[in-house]
Amino acid sequence: MADRTLEAPPPRQRVVEREGRLVVIDSGTIAPARATATVRERGFRQTAFDGRGILTTQRWYDDKGPRRLAVDPGTGRIARLTPVAAALGVLALAGVLIAFPYALAAIPFLVQPKPWERTRGRITAYLDKFPAA
Repeated sequence: MADRTLEAPPPRQRVVEREGRLVVIDSGTIAPARATATVRERGFRQTAFDGRGILTTQRWYDDKGPRRLAVDPGTGRIARLTPVAAALGVLALAGVLIAFPYALAAIPFLVQPKPWERTRGRITAYLDKFPAA
């Protein structure tokens, strides 16, 4: 009889990193993994009645983003109203450009990276005050 060495079977589960999160993959299951496991959260999610919640930042306005922060009720209120304020700002800008077409000359000044870097730095400094969620 030949001498055979026995090897352990490969592990059924393995852990991989996807989009900054650890995901467990179970190779013993027949059903595919749910798509919700890889969907990234964005924006503000309220977790308490008083307005506290979790804010998931993005890289375009937070130098250290994306990250999840636990915010107080006042900041939660601001985070909930930010999309509305952005939409109103875009509408106001469109109205100004329609009323004053020569305002288009300001576009080259608005696309300069230096003012946006300073603004993003200020926002990051403000967000650093909140604990990680």
